[in-house]
Amino acid sequence: MRMFSVRNYWVATLILCIFSFVNGCTSVRQLATQEPKISIQDLKINSLSWSGFTAQIALNVENPNSFALSATGLDYALRFADVEIIKGSKNEQISVPGLGSSVVTLPFEITYQSLLDAIPNAIQSQTAKYEFSGNLYTDLFKLPFQKSGGLDLHALRNKLIQIQ
Repeated sequence: MRMFSVRNYWVATLILCIFSFVNGCTSVRQLATQEPKISIQDLKINSLSWSGFTAQIALNVENPNSFALSATGLDYALRFADVEIIKGSKNEQISVPGLGSSVVTLPFEITYQSLLDAIPNAIQSQTAKYEFSGNLYTDLFKLPFQKSGGLDLHALRNKLIQIQ
């Protein structure tokens, strides 16, 4: 019968540590989160006034991760053609189950003046640029977010002419 020497013991331990490290890296990679998919479910105007209107938008948030996503609140703003037209916040618990979806309703107010300020900018640049940004708050940290894009008004006008 052959006994393990101290050297063989350390080699076996080193191999076991390397295997554990590689296996641990795989587990860490699996913990990487995927971005939730967000779509508009509903838009509802709550009230109208001479200066603007209040409304709420219902967003369907799909969580592709195996764990729940939760937040204690968020603040948000929408800029359209370089003019801030929406600013709001929601100070309620938000939770989306793992591999599930949830509807998040965001209240907002728009003034007619902000829309009137944005329209000439969009027409002049021929692009309706938008930027939706804000912060998502959890118990431990603040997570900023931003999504931007634009709509080519010239191409949209051409498509509308072709339809007629």
